Amino acid sequence: MSLLTKFRLALISYLDSVVADIKKFAWAFLPKVGASVEVAIEDLAQVALQAVVEQASKAVKGEVKFRDAVNIVVDSVTASGKTVAIQTAQAAVQLAYLEAVKIAKETK
Repeated sequence: MSLLTKFRLALISYLDSVVADIKKFAWAFLPKVGASVEVAIEDLAQVALQAVVEQASKAVKGEVKFRDAVNIVVDSVTASGKTVAIQTAQAAVQLAYLEAVKIAKETK
């Protein structure tokens, strides 16, 4: 097994544990939004994984400097994270609104 394959597998394992922790947090504090948060975090984890694997391979081959590879990964994840955060926030607001309407109807 190549060093890059071992690195990729270790990274996947680490990201899986981080995603699991975030999911627990989301469901504990945001039960109505938990599913949206899960999808958003999984999407962002995939973006991070793909960016790291791609740039690590280029850095090892000498196609890009390590510092530049790190910056590219950070930029990719930041850009995707903003999109994911906006989509998750929109879903959270929509779910909160629907819950508020439900509660309002129940109290009439």
